[in-house]
Amino acid sequence: MAETLYQIRVRNTDGERIATFSGGGRGRAGGGMQAFSYRKRLRTPGQWWQQIIGNDERIAILELLDAAAGVETHLDFIWEFWRRDPAGGLDWYRDFSGLHRHDGFVDDSEGTETYIPRGRGLNDLLGAEPIRYDKGTTEAAKNGAAETVAKAYVDENIGPSALPIARIMPNLTVQVTAGTGATWEGDRANKPLQDVLQELAEFAPGDYMIVDTSTGNDTPAFQFRWKANQWGTDKTRGNDPAVIFGKQRNNAQNIRYTYSRLDEVNTCYIIGQGAGTVRRDITRTAADIGLIATQADSPWARRAVSRATRDFATAAMNDTADRALYEMRPRRVIQLDVKQSKSTRYGRDWDVGDLVTLEHRGRDYDQKVMGVTVTVSAGGEITITPELQDI
Repeated sequence: MAETLYQIRVRNTDGERIATFSGGGRGRAGGGMQAFSYRKRLRTPGQWWQQIIGNDERIAILELLDAAAGVETHLDFIWEFWRRDPAGGLDWYRDFSGLHRHDGFVDDSEGTETYIPRGRGLNDLLGAEPIRYDKGTTEAAKNGAAETVAKAYVDENIGPSALPIARIMPNLTVQVTAGTGATWEGDRANKPLQDVLQELAEFAPGDYMIVDTSTGNDTPAFQFRWKANQWGTDKTRGNDPAVIFGKQRNNAQNIRYTYSRLDEVNTCYIIGQGAGTVRRDITRTAADIGLIATQADSPWARRAVSRATRDFATAAMNDTADRALYEMRPRRVIQLDVKQSKSTRYGRDWDVGDLVTLEHRGRDYDQKVMGVTVTVSAGGEITITPELQDI
């Protein structure tokens, strides 16, 4: 089976390619690259790192330097991770882009120096600003389809419509809304933009990412995009095509499964404004928001918390309770490393955002691929690890 190939291309903030690293685990013969890893993930920034031999002359045009000291800085150079999979019929394509924001230099016991740059994915831009508008303004208070609201918040806080203009992220556009998702209403003045987007994605439901839309040879171009329900395709058992992982299928290994109710909450009391008989209190349970009713699982299963709120409207009070119940629901975590097979090749048969099925201990678990980490070791070994989440 032909080897999967990787290449890292580094571009400056003008889009000019200034370095290319090929191979892996072969030092200068492999293009100077020793090892690397990148984590591509929905909704959250993800991250990347690379190891380069310390005497590589290109380090001088890559490393982060102290601009305050009058030295040229290379902050936010774009590191693109490209891959090619001949066995899967995939020619070179860009799988991940990240911004350079951290440097490290390490000497081993033999005095050999290694340069280790690091950074985050493009979704990191969504954490650059809060929703910096006053309560009650049209920029803070929204009512509409969740996708439309999410894109408006991005546009007005880091996109072309952001005010003051210093908050505009250059080269970032916002995809035209399709108006999908449940109708959402709320006021999120001065809340972190990233937190509000995650709230909207859970509510809609939907997924989002900032996508690198450049060709790789031109001016940088990024776009905030949203997809209804899930980013990818439903490939669980019963669909055509279906992607099913399992130890017996020889396409999954190192499976780690946990199911925890240690931090579960299934009842939430919301304490509203007022005192005595005029105070508004409500009680919500996990069953009220469509989660599996778990209180009947044992005589001692009930777990409750209370939350205070300044809101008076029933919908807003319910929203506070529902967020708490969702965040503290029972947790199933499944981790595994995948083995490339004829029908389950990463990048062709499955990718971030797809729904897949895992066979484990005689049961099927339908999971969303929230992210994937690709690592190439100094010896050239490739590890592909999906991040799975219950649907």
